[in-house]
Amino acid sequence: MNFRQKIKIVNALLQCENISNPGIRNDIVKQLPEDIKNNIERRPQNRSDVINIVDACQAYPDGMEKLIDIVDYYEGESIAFLAVKNLLGNQLMPGIIDQKYKFEIFSIVSGAGLTINEVKDIYILSLPESIFPRVDSKSIWAMLDHLWDIPEQEDGLYPIISFIYYLSEYIKPENPDIDKKLKKKNALIAEELGIEKAKFNSLTKKIKKNQLEASSWPYLLIEIHPDQANQLRPRNKKYLVHISLWQDKDNTRYLYKEDDLYLLNDIPKVINTYINKLAKILLDKITDLIIEFFLPRELISLEVDQWMKEDTFVGKIKIGNEHKVVVRSLERALDPELQGYWRKKWKKLCYNKTLAPIANSIDFVSDNQQEPLALYYNITQNEPLACLGFNFTPKDNNDGYSILGAILRAGIPIALWPRKKAASYIAIDIVDIEIPKLLSHNKLNFLLEETKKFRIEATVKGNEKHLGNYLTLLWDDPERLPLEFDNRIDTQFHAI
Repeated sequence: MNFRQKIKIVNALLQCENISNPGIRNDIVKQLPEDIKNNIERRPQNRSDVINIVDACQAYPDGMEKLIDIVDYYEGESIAFLAVKNLLGNQLMPGIIDQKYKFEIFSIVSGAGLTINEVKDIYILSLPESIFPRVDSKSIWAMLDHLWDIPEQEDGLYPIISFIYYLSEYIKPENPDIDKKLKKKNALIAEELGIEKAKFNSLTKKIKKNQLEASSWPYLLIEIHPDQANQLRPRNKKYLVHISLWQDKDNTRYLYKEDDLYLLNDIPKVINTYINKLAKILLDKITDLIIEFFLPRELISLEVDQWMKEDTFVGKIKIGNEHKVVVRSLERALDPELQGYWRKKWKKLCYNKTLAPIANSIDFVSDNQQEPLALYYNITQNEPLACLGFNFTPKDNNDGYSILGAILRAGIPIALWPRKKAASYIAIDIVDIEIPKLLSHNKLNFLLEETKKFRIEATVKGNEKHLGNYLTLLWDDPERLPLEFDNRIDTQFHAI
C-alpha cells in the first residue's frame, strides 16, 4: 500500500459511522491483537488517529484484514463500509508475486535472529535510487509489503529479488541453512515472475556485482617498513619504502620497490615523485586517487595527510587535501594470524559496496584508561562492531599492550581519532561533537570524502586549531593488499 492508497483507505474509513466516532473507534482498537494495538500511537484528531491505526495494522501480516473484520462486525453492510471493501479489493495491489511467498519469506527472516535495524539496512540497500524507504517501514512485514509492490526496474532488477539475495549473503556466514532456503525461494519467485533460469542467473550476477564489485578508484599503496637492524627512536630511524598502484585485484603492480632507507622527513619527496608520474598515466582519474599508508604501530598516528607536495601554481599543498588519505596496519596486513576477526568484521560490514552501516557497527570511545584485554573481548564479542571513533589518541605502549593493540588484534577495520597535538589546541567537547558527526553518515564510504572536506576546511580557514589538521583515519580493507603481501600469505598457507 503506497501513501496515496493509504489516504484513500483512511478517507473511506472515516466515512464509516463507527470509525468517525472516537468512542466506538477506541472499542474497535481494543479488539485488535495485543502486538498491533500496543504499537498504535493514538491521536486526538480523527484523521491522524486513523492514519496511525492503519500504519500499525499494515506493519503486521494480516493486520489490515483483522482491522477490516472488526470494523465489519460494527458496521455491517453500511454503504460507507461497502465502499471501503470495494476500495480494498480494487486499489490495494496484491503485489507483483503470489502472496504466499511473502508469508514464507517473512517466516524465514523472522526466524533468522536478525535485529530490525539489520533487516532495514538491507531493505534500504535493495531500493532503487528513485524510490525512498517508507516512513512506516518499522517491521519486517512492512518492508516486505513495500518491496512486494515494486515492479521491474530499468536495469532489469526486481528490488525484492535483490533484497532476498543480499539477505541470504548477509546470513550465510552464521546460518548457511537459512541462506539456502532464501536462495531457493528467490529462484521460485523469479520463476513466478516469468524469469527464465538463464536470465535469473544473469540477474544474480548483476546483483552480486553491485554488491561486491571493487571500486574503479585507483589506490596508491605506500608501505613504510622499519629498519629492523637499527632500533633507534622513530625520528632518527630509517625506513624502507615500497609503493604500488592498485586498480583491482588482478591489476596491481609495484612502482617503487628498492632497498634504499629513508628518514621520515625524506619520504614525502619520494611519494610526490610517484604521484606526479601517476598524474601522466591516470589523467583525470588522478583526482580520484586514494592514498593508503601501511604503517607500523609506532607510526600509526603519523600525520601523513599533512605532508606537503610542491605545486608550481599555488605553492605547497597538503596531500590530504588533494587526495583521500588513510592509514593501515602494516603488522596486521603481514600476519595471517591477526586477520581472522579483521576479515570477518569487514565482510560483515561490507555486504554492500557503499558500506551502509549495519546495526551496532559503530561506537564512540572516550575512556582512555580501558584495560586492553577487556576492550579486546568487548570488541570481539560484539560481532557487528567494525568502526570506532575516539576522542583521544589510541597510543601504542612500548610493551605492546595498549588500546591500539587491542583494536587491531580485535579486527576493527575503520577508526577515526585525533592525533596527540590536538589536545594542545582543541577542547575535548569539540572533539566529542565533530568525530561522531563525521561517523554519522548513512554510508561509511562517505567518511573518506567527509574527512577530506574537513581537512580542506581547516586549510581554507587558516585555523591551526581546527580539528581537521589533526585527524587520523584508519581504513583497512583486507581485500586490498600489496601484491607481495598476498603472495606471502599464499606461501605461508601452502607451507602448512
